Amino acid sequence: MLAKGKPGWIVFTEELGADPNDHSGRDYRQWSNQDLGIIVRLNHGYEPNGTIPHSSQYEAFAQRCANFVAASQGAHIWIIGNEPNMSAERPGVQRDLSVSPPRLINPGEIITPELYVRCYRLCREAIKSVPGHENDQVCVAAVAPWNNETKYPGNELGDWVIYLRDVLQMLGPEECDGITLHTYTHGSDPSLIYSEARMGPPFENRYYNFYAYRDFMEAIPESMRHLPVYITETDQNEPWADVNSGWVRNAYAEINWWNQQPGHQQIRLLALYRWPPRDQWVIEGKQGVIEDFLMALDNDYRWRETPVPVREPYRVTFLSHDTPTQMSPGEIYTVRLHLRNEGSRTWRQDGPNPVHVGYHWFDQDGDPVLLPPEHDFRSELPSDIAPDEEVEVEARVAAPSQVGSFTLEWDLVEEGITWFQDQGSEPLSVPVEVAIPEEYFEETGQWVRGPFLLFLREQGIDVIGLPVSPQFLDEETGREVQYFEKVALELIDGQVRVHPTGGEAYRARLRVRELQQRIEELSQEIERLRRELEKRPPVAYVPRPEIENVIDQLDRDPEGFFKRPLERVRYLVFNHTAVPASVPVDRLAAAHRQRGLPGFAGQFLITGDGRILQTEPLDEVIDDQQVWSVEGINIYVAGNFMEDVPTPAQIEAAARLCAWLLQELGLSEAAIVGLSELITTQSPGTQWLEGARWKDMLLRRVRDLRYPSPAPELEQEVARLQSELEATRQRAEAAEARVEELQQEVERLRQRLEEMPSGPIPKPAFRVIVDELPKSDDPENVYDTRDRSEITAIVVHHTAVPPNIDAYRVADAHVRINGWPGIGYHFFINPDGTIEQTNWLETVSAHTRGHNRYSVGIAFAGDFTSVIPTPAQIERGGHLIAWLMQELNIPLERVRGHKEMPDQTTVCPGDQWDSGQQWRELLFRRIRAVQAGQLDVQKTIGHYMLFWWRNPDYWAQADWENAQNYIRHFRPTCGFLVEDAMQAEYVTIVGGVAGVSWQDEERLRLAGCKVERIAGANEEETKAMLDELVALGRRFRTFDV
Repeated sequence: MLAKGKPGWIVFTEELGADPNDHSGRDYRQWSNQDLGIIVRLNHGYEPNGTIPHSSQYEAFAQRCANFVAASQGAHIWIIGNEPNMSAERPGVQRDLSVSPPRLINPGEIITPELYVRCYRLCREAIKSVPGHENDQVCVAAVAPWNNETKYPGNELGDWVIYLRDVLQMLGPEECDGITLHTYTHGSDPSLIYSEARMGPPFENRYYNFYAYRDFMEAIPESMRHLPVYITETDQNEPWADVNSGWVRNAYAEINWWNQQPGHQQIRLLALYRWPPRDQWVIEGKQGVIEDFLMALDNDYRWRETPVPVREPYRVTFLSHDTPTQMSPGEIYTVRLHLRNEGSRTWRQDGPNPVHVGYHWFDQDGDPVLLPPEHDFRSELPSDIAPDEEVEVEARVAAPSQVGSFTLEWDLVEEGITWFQDQGSEPLSVPVEVAIPEEYFEETGQWVRGPFLLFLREQGIDVIGLPVSPQFLDEETGREVQYFEKVALELIDGQVRVHPTGGEAYRARLRVRELQQRIEELSQEIERLRRELEKRPPVAYVPRPEIENVIDQLDRDPEGFFKRPLERVRYLVFNHTAVPASVPVDRLAAAHRQRGLPGFAGQFLITGDGRILQTEPLDEVIDDQQVWSVEGINIYVAGNFMEDVPTPAQIEAAARLCAWLLQELGLSEAAIVGLSELITTQSPGTQWLEGARWKDMLLRRVRDLRYPSPAPELEQEVARLQSELEATRQRAEAAEARVEELQQEVERLRQRLEEMPSGPIPKPAFRVIVDELPKSDDPENVYDTRDRSEITAIVVHHTAVPPNIDAYRVADAHVRINGWPGIGYHFFINPDGTIEQTNWLETVSAHTRGHNRYSVGIAFAGDFTSVIPTPAQIERGGHLIAWLMQELNIPLERVRGHKEMPDQTTVCPGDQWDSGQQWRELLFRRIRAVQAGQLDVQKTIGHYMLFWWRNPDYWAQADWENAQNYIRHFRPTCGFLVEDAMQAEYVTIVGGVAGVSWQDEERLRLAGCKVERIAGANEEETKAMLDELVALGRRFRTFDV
C-alpha cells in the first residue's frame, strides 16, 4: 500500500488477559504516521482461555482493555473479542483436536448474545473513560459465518446471522460505534466471490461463499445502518496459493460494487487474513497473492460517508385505532391500536423497564381526570418492537366514572423511566362523550339504564323480554336487580347475570336456598371423612441401599476439601453429568480436577445402569461458602437431561438412596432439590422441572418407599368410611337433582345466552409466521385451498414433543420427515401463551386425516400424556378458539380433540385431555368465559397464606404462631383451604409437603397462582425465614412485588 501511495488499513490482534493491574500497551505510530488506518482487536486470550473471559471476570477484562488503550499510541478503533459464537473462542472450552472435526469435551461458558453484550458494554465504557479516547470507535466482534454451535432461546438452530442481529438489537445505535464482519470462500476459485450458492437445510436461505457478508449486512437493524462496517478477515478457507488468480481483485471489486449502490451502508475495510507467518494462511512471501493485491489497489476504491440520521429515542406513530367516541361511565373497553416505532430504541416487551400502552383522561378544561388504581390499565406488547417495526396491540381503557365530554390520550410508557409524550412524542388524542345509556319502553312504562340496557341490546327482547319492574336494590343480596318478562337481571361486580323469573321465582329461590344449605352440610361431612382418610401411616424404615465406595479409586486432592458436620446438611442436591451416561466415573472426576476442583464435585454418582457409587465422604465438600455445597449432599445422575430423563433403573437407585438419606439425616422430602433450584444453572437439565418433570417421578418413588400400605385393620376402617361416603354422595346427588328440577328454566335461558356471546369477541394478539416457516422444495407439493365458509370444526392437538420445540422445528419435521408441503397446524400456542398463525385459514393443511377439508387445526406446544398445558396456554388458547368460533360461526360442540374426530387411532391431544386432569374441561370453561365477556382471568385475593389442616386437634398450630410477626407486618389473607387459595394472585405455603402436599401446590400453579413455599428443616427454621422477610421488608423471597 505504501509503495502504491494508497491509504489503507492494518488489523492487529492483541492478547491482553484480564489482569486489571497490567498497564502495558503498544505503540502503533510507525504505521499510523504513514496514513495507514489502525484497527486493534482486543482478545482476552486464545483457546481454551476464551476470546473474552468468563463472565465473572468481565469487569477485570474491561479495566485491562482501558489500561492497554491508555498505554497505547496511534490507535483509536478497537474490537472487543473475536467470533464469540464459535466454541473454540469460549472460556474454559475443551476440545479433542486429534479428530476432525474436533470433538467437544467441555463446552466451557457459552457466550450468548446477552453475555457478549454485557462484556462489550463494560469494555466500551471503560475505554471511552480514558482521556483522549472519548471519541474512539469500539466495535462489536465479528461473528463466525456458517457456525451454528451457539444455540439459545429464540435461536434454537444457532443461526450465526441471528446471533449478530440479536447482539445489535440489544445494543442499539446509542451503545455501538461500529460493526466488524468475517467472510470467506470455500476454495480459491475467483468465481466463488460471486457465487450465489446457498447452504443446505435448515440454512437454505444463507449464502455459502463470499456473499455471506450480504446476509450479515441485511441483518443490521435499520437504526444502525449509519455505523461504520469493517470486514476484518477474508480468505479462501484454505492456505493461500502463491498465484495471481484475480481472487483478491474480485473480492475488492465486489465490496466496491456494494458501496456504490444507492442507500447501502458503507463497508470501510476488507482485510486479507493474514500477512505474518503465524498460521497456514500467511501471505508474506507469496508474490502471486501480493501482485493480485497490488493490481486491486490500482482501482482506487473508496467508501462514502453515510449520514447519521437524527432520531429521537422515544417516538411512536399511531397508524390506526378503533377507540369508541361514546362510552358509559366506568365501563371497560378493548381498543385495537396499530403503532409504528419511529424512535431509535427497541421497545422491550419485558424486563425491569418494559414498554406498555397506557392512557390519560382530560376534562373539558384540560385538567387530568384521576382514575382508581385498578382502572389504570397498562397493556403489554406482544413482543419486542425494533425501530421502524409495526405492531398491533389490544389495549384496555376504563371510562371516567362521571358523565361529560372528555379527551382520551393514548401514549406509551417505559415503566419506571418515562412517558413518551414527556420526551416529545405526540400522543393520540380522541374526543369521547361519556354518558349513562337509558331507554324508555312505552309498552310497560319502565326505564332501563346502564349495564342492564347494554345487556338487553346485546341479547335482544326475544330472549330477555320487556322490562316489568324498575331497577331496585335487593335488600337480601344488596345487589341491583330488574325484572323482565322472561328473566330477572342482577348486577354482580359490574357483570350482568341472569336469574329465573315468573310466578314461581321467589318460592323457587327459597327452596333452592334450603337445598343448597343441606348440600353444604353434606359437603362438610364428606370433607371430614376425607380428612380422616388422608391421615398417613408412620414412615417406614428404609434399609441402606447397596453402595459401592470408589473414593480411593478417583483422582482427588484431600487437602483441597473442607470439613463440615453432617448437622449442616439441609438438601439432597441433584445434578446431571451433562455427558453420555457411558462416561466412566474416573473420567468425570478427572474433568472436575481439570476445572480446578479438588476432586469429584458430588458425594454420589448414579451410573447409567443404576449402580450407586460413593465418590466423596459425606463430611467433605469442595466449597464452604456456597449453600448447595456446604449444606447439600450432591448426587450426580449420569447422563444429559436437557431433553431426556434418567432410566427407570437410575430413578429406582436415586429414590432408594434419597429415602435412606432422608431417614438417616432427619430431613423431609422438601430437602430434595435440583441444583438449578439453588443457583442459576441448567443442571440437572430442563426435564427436572419442565417437560417430563423427572423430579416428580423421583419424589413419587421416594414416597412409595417411605410410606407403605396401611395395616389391614386400617384398610377395613377405610372401606367402612368409603361406604358411608358413597351413601352421603348419593344423598347429595338426590338433593342436587331436586335443585336442578327447579332451575330447568334458568338453565335453558343461560344455555341460549351462552350460545349468543355477550358482545363481539376481540381478536387475540398473534404473530403471523406463515411465510417464515420451512416449506417443501417441490413446487408441486403444496396444500390445497378452500373458502372460509367450508370450515365447520376446530380440532385441538398437542405437539407430543417437549414444549421447548417451537413451530419452526415442528414445521421442519413435518416437511422433512412426513413429506408434507408445510406445517400441519393453522395455529401454534407456545408455553408462555404467545400465539402464532402458521397457516392461512383458507389452507387445507394436514392435521386430522379425513377431516382436513372442513377443520382448523390448533396445536398446543407440549406432550400432555401426563401433564396439561400451562395456565397461559389455556387462557390464550381459549380466547383464540372463542374468537374463531365467532368468526367462523362454529358452535362449541364442534370443537373437539384430535382423538374425538371419527376414524382416528391417535391419543392426541394426550391422555390428560379427557381423563386425569381433564384439560378439555379447563379449555372449554375458558372458552365460555371469553364468550361471556370475561377476557381477563381475575383473581379476587391479592395474597393468601396457606396453612395445613387435618382436624381441630391436628393442624399447623406451631406454624400459625410462628407466622404472626409476618402476618402483622404484611396482612395477607390466611386460611386452610386450597380452594380459597386458588382465588389469589400470590400464595405463600407455610411448611413442607407433609402439610400442604406437592399435588396441592401444583393445583395452585395450574390455577394461575404465583406460589412460594416457606419451609425450613424444622419449625424454628421456618419461623426464622419468615422473620427474615419481615426484617428485609420483602413479602416474598422469589417475587419482586
